[in-house]
Amino acid sequence: MYKKINLQKITILLLLVTFTLACASVQVGVVTPSSEEVAVSMDDAQGPTAVANTDQSAEDFSNLWVEYWNPVFNYGLALPSHWEVRTEAEGGFMTTKSYDQEFFDANSIKGEWINAEAPEGAVKLDFVPFENVVPEQSLATAISNILGADAEMTTVLSVDPLDIGNFDAVQVTTARPFNLEDTTTSIAIRLSPDVILLVAAYPNRGLELSDVKTILGTLVLSKSTPIAKPTIAPHPPFVVGSTPINTPVAQVQPSNSACDSGYLGSVEEIVGVIQYNLEIGNYSPFSYLIGNPFVFGYWQSEGVAMPREEAYQSLVDNYLPSPDEVAVFTDQKDFPNLQGASIENMWGPDVDVAATIYSTGWGVDGTQEAMIVIARCKEESYDTYFWYSVLLGKFQ
Repeated sequence: MYKKINLQKITILLLLVTFTLACASVQVGVVTPSSEEVAVSMDDAQGPTAVANTDQSAEDFSNLWVEYWNPVFNYGLALPSHWEVRTEAEGGFMTTKSYDQEFFDANSIKGEWINAEAPEGAVKLDFVPFENVVPEQSLATAISNILGADAEMTTVLSVDPLDIGNFDAVQVTTARPFNLEDTTTSIAIRLSPDVILLVAAYPNRGLELSDVKTILGTLVLSKSTPIAKPTIAPHPPFVVGSTPINTPVAQVQPSNSACDSGYLGSVEEIVGVIQYNLEIGNYSPFSYLIGNPFVFGYWQSEGVAMPREEAYQSLVDNYLPSPDEVAVFTDQKDFPNLQGASIENMWGPDVDVAATIYSTGWGVDGTQEAMIVIARCKEESYDTYFWYSVLLGKFQ
């Protein structure tokens, strides 16, 4: 069993490419590889992208980089100073991105970059730790067992050695069993005999960016080894009002409909996204997954509908569970009886209920239960799913 981030969560992580997140192990092989070393080895595996400027007379831009140290696993690396960073205090899960939420909101529709193409240089990186790995297993075997544990969701197509300094690292290519042509690449690094760090990029081609290769080139495994800040300049900050390269900005009329938000994938994926973010305590994706209006239902009482922004703030302030207390169930056999009432039929004929989720640990005291209702949008020529309502109470 792998602690902190379970197998279902990482499967969802590798499937999705658009969602943004919201803060001691035995050390082995402590090496500080240079950016140039990483550029050579990773270019061989991932295509030509220059990382380091070898011109010794070039200007020193190290002041544009800052040190990051993971508080749980004590690894460190350099990041561009304008990148946003968030780390899960207990689990050590870290996410960092080259843009802020304001820029993403201004250049996206329904949680997707406009025209499904991120601006050049826009990337989000997730650093996902796995503990309790069998030390005797090779890195290739261990990561294959982790990512391929749910054969119905993920197929591991290849695991190839990747030379990142002197670290034990591999490049992993995965796909969904029903669509082997749509592949996802990630990088696995052994932090210690029983800990693996998985690095995933969104969009996936972000692993080929110069900034990403430079970041990985600064990785160290102990605070006793200093982080070498790069001397090259990172991609400049993104600002609202700039037109993304190769991404025309569409003119979108404002709408009060729930369908102006939501998720464009399958119902299984939005269920997975909600479950995953509830379990790690990352609530920011809910700001655009919930409907407008969003309906709060109260068990054996009347409910209320709120505008999306107000509803999201109410969820965060009053209802969403702590990751330490939450439990999420997607199999209906685990759902409460609700005294024989049908959750699907509570909302009227205009609501096309696509799925429901049961969860516990809600409310300020963690004693509330919740039934999450996901609806299908009827206003598009394609299916769009959104979080329509939450029914709150003590059902059992």
